[in-house]
Amino acid sequence: MLHKLSKQGYILNQEGEIETISYREYLGEFGSDETTTPQGIAPRLFVDGKKLMTWGVRGNNLREYHECNNKREAIKLLFEIWENNAYNNCNAPRFHSTKKELFEDFAQSIEKDVEVIKRYYRILYGRKKEKQTTETTVDTRPITTKETILNYLKNNRQVVQASLNQLNLLKTAKNKEEWEVKANSLVQKVSGNDFRQLTWKEIYNLIKENC
Repeated sequence: MLHKLSKQGYILNQEGEIETISYREYLGEFGSDETTTPQGIAPRLFVDGKKLMTWGVRGNNLREYHECNNKREAIKLLFEIWENNAYNNCNAPRFHSTKKELFEDFAQSIEKDVEVIKRYYRILYGRKKEKQTTETTVDTRPITTKETILNYLKNNRQVVQASLNQLNLLKTAKNKEEWEVKANSLVQKVSGNDFRQLTWKEIYNLIKENC
């Protein structure tokens, strides 16, 4: 993990410009969570010696988050948590190792947007008006099945395992509130927020059993 931090890459910023950024800077900007503490605005998690400390959910409950064997391990754990946060941050741009990867990803996102626009255009203007006593909305998304979940876990095993490790630490620390937030975020990410066939609990159990 630590060897990747100095790696230089590219993101597409909010101004639509290509920005060169190191992986350390990327995680610090899009994975670090700041809060208001008695000492002012500060990262919620920080390293103190070989311990990872947290200010808590509201920024007023300083306590030990996890104790590692040494400072290097504590720093590694901090960046793993930030990496997971950045991955689940829907407002964060994707980090690309090359400009070619960035362009390809951008092109794919445009294609998806165009397809969404076309679909809703057909729904709004392409159908004949029919008299109906009630309006129904059809969910046209592909249904998330057990096979879909297993394929996702296979392709994203490292990131999901990092999330589970973070959940285990929160459970050990008896931080129920933050555990629920992180667990729900993980299940929604893995399932594509689709619970038409599998329940939340079934999906979470699949994650634990296969990672």
